[in-house]
Amino acid sequence: MRAHAHRGFSLLEVLLAAAVLLGCVIVLGHLAMLGRHHARAAEELADAQRIAQARLGEILIGQRPLESEEEAAIEEEPGWRWSATVEPAATPGLLVLEVAVVRDVPEAKPARRFTLRRWVRDPDRDTSRPRGVPTLEEPLP
Repeated sequence: MRAHAHRGFSLLEVLLAAAVLLGCVIVLGHLAMLGRHHARAAEELADAQRIAQARLGEILIGQRPLESEEEAAIEEEPGWRWSATVEPAATPGLLVLEVAVVRDVPEAKPARRFTLRRWVRDPDRDTSRPRGVPTLEEPLP
């Protein structure tokens, strides 16, 4: 009698291949979840930049006053809060305008915050002309 040679895979080889496949699926699933998390964070950062830039622009064109504002909700953007601080800069005649935008999400442990800073001229201190030089509104001595 002749021994029959079995063609195919043994049970051990099939189980080993299934374990490798399962490991790959778990790793790929984790990478996909991590990718979604980073995509969501990037989208929130882009939204925060857009909102902060818009608020900064509103202050610079005079639609909002050039003064500090406490953190407040943004009606047009639900879930976002913003604040502004205005402080004197180290250079005389300049102010540091800082606009901060915060994502108001309770489940996010560290609140996502984005801040824009810009130096602006101090409107109370006009440095565009030398001292002692009269303007058109001032009478000559």
